[in-house]
Amino acid sequence: MDILFLGKKEVESLVSMDDAIQVLEEMFADFGNGLVVCPPKLVMDLRPHGIEGWINSMPAYLKKAGIAGTKSVNVHYTNAAKKLPTTMGIVILNDP
Repeated sequence: MDILFLGKKEVESLVSMDDAIQVLEEMFADFGNGLVVCPPKLVMDLRPHGIEGWINSMPAYLKKAGIAGTKSVNVHYTNAAKKLPTTMGIVILNDP
């Protein structure tokens, strides 16, 4: 099995902002037409455990594009005071 990892620079070199906006517009239209499977996001709240933050997991399947994947994002608003990113994420695409 091959895994392809694309960082921010690689993605920016492959997809323009205009292209990304167009794809998002199409995806939202597909969502409205029932062509996207998007269950509610799973939220793991870390605050009860003494950590100011949470992790979201958001799976989806785009029927028309034949793409499935999950976006995982952590949010830590107190990182701003430490000059660290408050939100970081990764997208894993799978061949359904």
